[in-house]
Amino acid sequence: RAVARVEPAAEPLDERAAARLDAARGAAEVARAVAALPRRQRDVLLLYAVAELEYAQIAEALGVPLGTVQSALHRARTKVRAALTSTPGGPR
Repeated sequence: RAVARVEPAAEPLDERAAARLDAARGAAEVARAVAALPRRQRDVLLLYAVAELEYAQIAEALGVPLGTVQSALHRARTKVRAALTSTPGGPR
Protein backbone atom coordinates (compact mmCIF):
# COMPACT_ATOMS: atom_id res chain seq x y z
CA ARG A 1 0.00 0.00 0.00
CA ALA A 2 2.88 2.39 0.73
CA VAL A 3 4.33 1.89 -2.76
CA ALA A 4 0.92 2.51 -4.31
CA ARG A 5 0.73 5.86 -2.50
CA VAL A 6 4.21 6.91 -3.65
CA GLU A 7 4.09 5.67 -7.25
CA PRO A 8 1.33 7.01 -9.47
CA ALA A 9 -0.74 4.41 -11.26
CA ALA A 10 1.02 3.43 -14.47
CA GLU A 11 -0.68 4.08 -17.79
CA PRO A 12 -1.91 0.98 -19.55
CA LEU A 13 0.66 -0.47 -21.92
CA ASP A 14 -1.34 0.35 -25.06
CA GLU A 15 -1.60 4.04 -24.05
CA ARG A 16 2.15 4.26 -23.43
CA ALA A 17 2.87 2.58 -26.77
CA ALA A 18 0.52 4.95 -28.57
CA ALA A 19 2.14 7.94 -26.88
CA ARG A 20 5.61 6.75 -27.92
CA LEU A 21 4.44 6.22 -31.49
CA ASP A 22 2.90 9.72 -31.60
CA ALA A 23 6.12 11.20 -30.21
CA ALA A 24 8.22 9.37 -32.82
CA ARG A 25 5.97 10.61 -35.62
CA GLY A 26 6.14 14.13 -34.25
CA ALA A 27 9.93 14.00 -34.05
CA ALA A 28 10.12 12.79 -37.65
CA GLU A 29 7.87 15.66 -38.79
CA VAL A 30 10.04 18.19 -36.95
CA ALA A 31 13.21 16.66 -38.44
CA ARG A 32 11.77 16.91 -41.96
CA ALA A 33 10.71 20.53 -41.41
CA VAL A 34 14.14 21.49 -40.05
CA ALA A 35 15.96 19.65 -42.85
CA ALA A 36 13.94 21.60 -45.43
CA LEU A 37 15.17 24.97 -44.07
CA PRO A 38 17.86 26.92 -45.88
CA ARG A 39 21.25 26.25 -44.32
CA ARG A 40 21.63 29.58 -42.46
CA GLN A 41 18.16 29.28 -40.90
CA ARG A 42 18.76 25.65 -39.94
CA ASP A 43 22.16 26.46 -38.41
CA VAL A 44 20.75 29.35 -36.38
CA LEU A 45 17.74 27.33 -35.20
CA LEU A 46 19.87 24.37 -34.11
CA LEU A 47 22.46 26.53 -32.36
CA TYR A 48 19.67 28.27 -30.48
CA ALA A 49 17.41 25.30 -29.70
CA VAL A 50 19.90 22.46 -29.33
CA ALA A 51 23.17 24.11 -28.33
CA GLU A 52 21.26 26.73 -26.29
CA LEU A 53 23.49 29.57 -27.47
CA GLU A 54 22.48 33.21 -27.03
CA TYR A 55 21.87 35.33 -30.14
CA ALA A 56 25.25 37.09 -29.77
CA GLN A 57 27.04 33.74 -29.42
CA ILE A 58 25.36 32.44 -32.58
CA ALA A 59 26.32 35.61 -34.46
CA GLU A 60 29.93 35.18 -33.37
CA ALA A 61 29.99 31.46 -34.17
CA LEU A 62 28.60 32.00 -37.67
CA GLY A 63 30.41 35.28 -38.33
CA VAL A 64 27.21 37.18 -39.10
CA PRO A 65 25.57 40.30 -37.65
CA LEU A 66 23.19 39.96 -34.71
CA GLY A 67 20.28 41.15 -36.85
CA THR A 68 20.92 38.33 -39.31
CA VAL A 69 20.65 35.80 -36.47
CA GLN A 70 17.38 37.33 -35.26
CA SER A 71 15.92 37.40 -38.77
CA ALA A 72 17.04 33.84 -39.59
CA LEU A 73 15.64 32.50 -36.33
CA HIS A 74 12.30 34.22 -36.90
CA ARG A 75 12.06 32.86 -40.45
CA ALA A 76 13.08 29.37 -39.35
CA ARG A 77 10.46 29.27 -36.59
CA THR A 78 7.79 30.54 -38.98
CA LYS A 79 8.63 27.92 -41.61
CA VAL A 80 8.81 25.03 -39.15
CA ARG A 81 5.52 26.08 -37.52
CA ALA A 82 3.86 26.33 -40.95
CA ALA A 83 5.21 22.92 -42.00
CA LEU A 84 3.95 21.29 -38.81
CA THR A 85 0.48 22.84 -38.98
CA SER A 86 0.07 21.83 -42.62
CA THR A 87 1.09 18.22 -41.94
CA PRO A 88 -1.85 15.85 -41.40
CA GLY A 89 -1.81 14.90 -37.74
CA GLY A 90 0.61 17.71 -36.91
CA PRO A 91 0.02 20.25 -34.15
CA ARG A 92 -2.68 22.82 -34.87
